[in-house]
Formats: sequence, structure tokens, C-alpha cells
Amino acid sequence: MEITFDRIFNNPVIGIALVGYDGEIININNTFCEILMYTHEESVGLSFMEVTHPDDSAKDWYLFEQLKRDEIDHYKINKRYITKTGGIVWAELSVFKGEKPEGKETVISFIKDITEAQRLNNELKTHETKLQGIFNNTFQYIGLLKIDGTILEVNKAITEFYAKTREELVGLKFWEMATLYKTEIDVDEVISAIQRAAQGEFIRFDTEVFGASNIEMIDFSIRPIRNENGEVILLIPEGRIISDRYTLQNELESKTRLLETTEQLSNVGSWEWLVPSDQLFWSLGTYQLFERQPTETGYVIIEDYLNYLHEDDLDRVQKAVEATVNTGVDYTIEHRIRVGDKIKHIHVKGACVLDKEGNVVIVRGAVRDNTMDIQIQESLMLYNELLKKKNDELKKFAYVASHDLQEPLRTITSFIQMLRMEMGDVGENVEKYLQIIENGSARMKSLISDLLSFSRLENNIMTLEMNDLDLMFKALLQDLATSIDESNAVIILKKKLPTIECDLRRMNILFQNLISNAIKFSKPGCPPEITVDWTLKKGVYTFEIADKGIGIDPEFHKSIFDPFRRLHARSEYEGNGIGLALCERVVKQHSGNIWISDEKKDGATFYFNLPKNIRQNRQGI
Repeated sequence: MEITFDRIFNNPVIGIALVGYDGEIININNTFCEILMYTHEESVGLSFMEVTHPDDSAKDWYLFEQLKRDEIDHYKINKRYITKTGGIVWAELSVFKGEKPEGKETVISFIKDITEAQRLNNELKTHETKLQGIFNNTFQYIGLLKIDGTILEVNKAITEFYAKTREELVGLKFWEMATLYKTEIDVDEVISAIQRAAQGEFIRFDTEVFGASNIEMIDFSIRPIRNENGEVILLIPEGRIISDRYTLQNELESKTRLLETTEQLSNVGSWEWLVPSDQLFWSLGTYQLFERQPTETGYVIIEDYLNYLHEDDLDRVQKAVEATVNTGVDYTIEHRIRVGDKIKHIHVKGACVLDKEGNVVIVRGAVRDNTMDIQIQESLMLYNELLKKKNDELKKFAYVASHDLQEPLRTITSFIQMLRMEMGDVGENVEKYLQIIENGSARMKSLISDLLSFSRLENNIMTLEMNDLDLMFKALLQDLATSIDESNAVIILKKKLPTIECDLRRMNILFQNLISNAIKFSKPGCPPEITVDWTLKKGVYTFEIADKGIGIDPEFHKSIFDPFRRLHARSEYEGNGIGLALCERVVKQHSGNIWISDEKKDGATFYFNLPKNIRQNRQGI
């Protein structure tokens, strides 16, 4: 018996110590000494509490006391020992009551070094904690199912989405989660998916799920997990929220439909050319413009585009394409294409995208059908040409007619004078009739004279030279001296008029009519007061001629420039209403505009502007 105990005590695998009821080590084997890094002599006499980790000592001593009082017959715990060097060793401790050598009560302790096992266990727990953290902190919905669909585990994202605890969900069938699916069809689809996954198929589809407070569109999948024999033992359901992607996709589809509608209504299309692979992608609008169906590949090649070109434009377009590819210059060109028996005019424009080396890799842009615009433009040009021809004919007719009508009027006037001489004194009625004929002839002569003046403005060539308007204005005041003196008119020139490029004769007509009108249409009993001023801003002269006369009703501010437009009876004011029409024509021929101010209450203020460089701005009217 003693031999057997010695064999056990000296076991090279298990540490053994004989400990007295006071906790002191009475005897210890070599294995235990090696664990504690003490010699046999150093170990004997130590209290086991001296080599026990402080965090484990209370529990160990409590069990030790229970054993001494026979409340338990043994105990077993995992504890930490402190080695001689201060290191920590994890051990599995089993303690039993021992013999009574020399009448002294003892316990026997068996110690197995489990430091490595404990380290691996701690690492395993750490990995489990990390995995659990990842499992519960991902935004994705992840679970674990039996192959029959029973829920084994769900992550935090699922419990929060359904506002239920893990315990409430574990044990349910996956399709039994409250408000998960909207219809029975959805439930049947999920059951079928789980059954197929249990057979080893990876399942994936988009679906809409209903949570406690919101609805999400998810990318749903079920992945089968196999054992070493290839048998499916578990299923991992996973859901990735794609609501934003669906929203963006719907917006993109909506914008695409809008773009297609816009292209169709405006006869435009868009395109993108991937130069290295020669893939030319056309929008629906572009396909419609070329009157062909979209290709199965989704793209055409540049040669397809060139095949549509009109033969007279082919060389020019090819050079433009080459210039774009070789130099990176934007592709902008107008040309014709043949579509069946039709010829279309199109405008193509594209911008280049370069790689890091400066090579053109993409050209993208738009194409517009200009056929209708070209046809309208050609029709307008033809119409304008015909209209110009008719206008020229009318101008010549007006000039000839007004010139030729003067001769009959002179004849009428001469014969009236001869009648007076032949008849001598005539009766009152005859004199009245003769006076009516003379007055009518005079008015007719005045009208013909005005018409002739207007025709001359149209037919006579303009002579544009630099002319001093100040000298012209002084000469004009001398010509108007009689009417100025008779009306006591005051004419104020705020500053010296400029020297400008103009037709001097026409400019004289303009100023003469505006000043004469200002004198003529003065208020009764009030001497006319006329102010003349001008400014030069941004290459444009603006002239202002203001009076304090009777003014013009705003209702007539536009119509007063029409030929022969009168606002007053002949008995009130003389004239045929041609003056302002002449003014407008002169200003237009100098590429300017004339208008009357709407702001002034007293009198009338006329403005007209003239470009400083008339030759570059003439409208060719």
C-alpha cells in the first residue's frame, strides 16, 4: 500500500500536495514544485494561501473549511497559483481528506496545470464575444435557422426591427415572425425558398418586409451551411436594406422616362461613344431620329453612324471625328443623313473625356433633328426675298406716283387762276367753290410732298460720314427762326452736341421734325420751352428732346409713329401726321430706336439712341 501511494504521489503528470488543517504544505511532489517553481525544501512549510491568487483565495479557503468540518467530502475548482517568479498558473484543483500521519489531520490536493487550456478557452471566449459583437452590431438582418425553418438565433437588428426580444423570436418558424409578410403569396415564397435552401441551393431575391414601425425593401438571401459530409445542417438568412437603392432606381427610371419623352417631343437624342472599344450607345430618342430599332447588344459602332451620312458630307464628318479622337477637340458639326428615301439635317455635339495620359476615351453628347428648322429657314429666306422684291416695287411705285401726281395738281391750280382772271368778279357761291378747290389742291400737294419725302428716305442711298451735329443744329435753328420768333420759343441746349457717324441730311430731318413738333404743340398762351440733351454709355448715344407742351396721351405712344397718324383736327393743328414716321424711319436706318417717355406728366419727352459705330450695327433696313 505504501508503495502504491508513493507511485501516485510521484506521478509526473499531476501535482500532489499533502496539506495540514492549518493550510501548511506538509509534503509536495516534484510535479507540483515544477508548477510553482519552488524547490521541495522551499515548498514544505508554505501555506497554500501564500501561493494562491488573491482573487481566488476566499473561495478556496471557504471550501477548505467546509471540507475540514465534514460538510463536504471533497471539492474541485479551477484556480490560479502565483509562482515563485510572480507568474500566474491556471490549475484544476481537486481536494480530498487525507490520512493522519502521526495523528495530524491532513487533506490531499491534486493539481493539474490547465494554463494552456485556459488560454485557449479565453481566446475562444474573446472570439465568441467579437463574433457576437459583429453579429449584433451589423446593420444587416442576420439569423440562424434549422433546415425546417425554425429560428435558432437572431441578431439585434432583427429584434429592433420587429420590436421583439430574442426570446420571443427563437423557436418560431421563420415565416411566423409577426407582420413579416404582406400576403399569403409572400409567405409561400419564403417557405419555398427555405425548402430549396435546405436542399443546398443558395437563394436570393428582393422583397418588401414590414417591421413594427416601418417598411423596408431588402436584398434577401438564404445560405445553406454544410457539415464535413456535405449535408446541409443549418441555414443563414440575411437581409440587406436596399430601400434607398430602390428609391434611387425609381427616380432614375422616372427621369429616364422624362428624358425619353423630352427627346421625343423636341426631336433630340443623346449618345455616348466608348472610343477604345468603339461602342456607340444611343438613347431611345437617337434611335427614333435614325428610324431604327435598338440593337440587341445595346450599342452600335461608329461605322453604323457613318453609313447614314449623305455622300457630300461624309469626308467632312470623318475629318471631324478624327480631329476629336486625335486632339480632344469637342465634336460639333451639322450634316445630312439618309434615312430611307428621306434626307434629314442633324446637329451633333459632343464633349470629350480624357484619361490620365490625355487620350480621348469617351465622347458623349446630343443630336438634334434640324430638318424642320432648315425647311422653315429656307421658306423664310424665299419669302423674305419675295417680300423684299415687293417692297422695292412698292417703294418705286410710291415715289413715281407721288412725283407724277404733282403735275395734275399744278394743272388744277393753274386753271383755277385762269378762271379767276377770265371771270373777274364772281358771286359768293362761286368764290366759295373755287376756294374749296384751291384748299383741297393745297392739302393734296402737301400730302404728296410728304409721301415723296418718305419715299426718298427709302430709296435714296445713305451717306455715312462723321458729322458735327452741333453745327447742323445751329443751322437748323436759323431755318426755324421765323417759327421760333413768332412763338417766342426758348430752346435750351444743355451741352454741345457730339460729332457722330451719320447721314447728315437724314439727321437734319430728324431734329427738324422733333423741334417743329415741340413748337407746334405748345400750350395755348405759353411760349414753348424745349430742352435738348444727350449721353454716351457703352458705345450708344442717347438723345433727349423734352418740351412743356400739351403732351401725348399714353394710349397713342406707339401709334404716333405710324405714317399719316393725326391726333388732332386740322382746324387745331396743321400737318399730315408724317413727321414722327419720318423720325422713326431715320432712326431705324441708323440702327437705333425712338420712343416717348411714359413717366413725364407735363409735355412730351422723346428719346432716340444711335450706336457709336453705325456701320457695324446697321440692321440693313
